[in-house]
Amino acid sequence: HDGRNCSTVPVNPAQLWSVTLNGAASYPVIAGGRIFVTTSAPGGSYGGSLYALDAQTGKTLWGPVALSGTYFYFPLAYGGGRVFVNDFDGTLRAFNAATGAQEWSTTTSYFSGEPVVSQDEVWVQGSGSVYGLSAKTGAIEVQTGYLDGDGAAPAVDKSGVYVSTGCQTQVKLSLSGETLWEDSNSCSGGGGASTALWRGLMYGGEGDKILDQSTGAVEGSFSGVPAFSGRTGFFASGSTVSALNVAKGNALVWSATLPAAVAAGPVVTSSAVWVGTSASTLVALSPA
Repeated sequence: HDGRNCSTVPVNPAQLWSVTLNGAASYPVIAGGRIFVTTSAPGGSYGGSLYALDAQTGKTLWGPVALSGTYFYFPLAYGGGRVFVNDFDGTLRAFNAATGAQEWSTTTSYFSGEPVVSQDEVWVQGSGSVYGLSAKTGAIEVQTGYLDGDGAAPAVDKSGVYVSTGCQTQVKLSLSGETLWEDSNSCSGGGGASTALWRGLMYGGEGDKILDQSTGAVEGSFSGVPAFSGRTGFFASGSTVSALNVAKGNALVWSATLPAAVAAGPVVTSSAVWVGTSASTLVALSPA
């Protein structure tokens, strides 16, 4: 979740295509020349759909594949030729990325959030527990004990699973599910957010804390959604995007105020820092 992308999109990109789907769209996942996206059932009904689109033309390659479940948000992830779709109930489904055929379905627990795929494992947090499922079979291979909060989007690397969950609690788990360290406010309550990892630090979105990945020591705080490149962190909060030198105590490099609030991003490439705004505009900012 470091917000960094190696693509070479030019600063002034030309629109290639536009497509209208059957309902409000989720965030897109891009892999293997395809774009995977879920939609919500129109009219406020429960359920939704899953699509695969050609990245160059926008043509529907397969879908809509019907998705059932409580409510209408279906977060997704990609790994190893499969698309993984979760729902509020914690029913995680795996689809063949080439054909759209469902390969398996496993239910964990409700209040579940965005799936994360790493090293042939799919990670989700439901109501308290974090689950690690086999990406190939859907078997639950890891289930932690109760952790405060729910629906967090963990970050995973070879050192462990990092979760920013309820009551501004930050947790590092081993890949087998043991708690390695925990920074807790000794309270209880729901909630959970996305976690980003960059150069040995954990950026926990629940409470906006910066912690040392190895020890859990609190190193500082941040504000907004982060993206990173080299020594610079880019943080979007409201209608402001700020660049900070994360190698030198988060010293301010620059700050830009946009005419509308940031609704998506930032994503940083070699050419620009990209954000989508609530005014339905795409903005490219110079990283320098």
